[in-house]
Amino acid sequence: MDDQQPDGQWGNPLNFSFANSPFNYYPGFAGNRRPNVVSSPDYDFSKWNNGGGDRFVTNNRPAVIDMNAFAYPAAFQIGNAGRNILTGPSMAWAQISLQKNFMIKERTRVQLRWDMQNAFKTFNFTGPTTTVDFRNPQTFGKLTDDPRTASLGGQPLMNLTVMLQF
Repeated sequence: MDDQQPDGQWGNPLNFSFANSPFNYYPGFAGNRRPNVVSSPDYDFSKWNNGGGDRFVTNNRPAVIDMNAFAYPAAFQIGNAGRNILTGPSMAWAQISLQKNFMIKERTRVQLRWDMQNAFKTFNFTGPTTTVDFRNPQTFGKLTDDPRTASLGGQPLMNLTVMLQF
């Protein structure tokens, strides 16, 4: 796990699989097809922050996981990658709420309330793609969410509420 992950709630665990292997394997009902881990895979969120000005274009995003940490298992062998070996992107979220109560009469009041979700405009992405495919490596380890509406986050949402209580 890379220590450069931003503060906040830790993300969901990541499980890896593979596709387009040149070898034959047992049928899928015999178990999940997991790749071999050949070096320590790291989730490097700093690559997202250093992705350049056009990192919001899906094709230009840097991979946050190096695919060279994995390999296809040999024919009729089970891969050694365990479950939940990495943790996905963390979640950072802030809410702000302001309210003011105005008394009109003894039993009547008006409440003016302003709520803002995702006040600091933090993008929270779902996990990167985790299918090891050496024939199609350009998609592995990339965050594929739309950053404007990424999972939980994206554009700040504001509500202005006026409530009459009697």
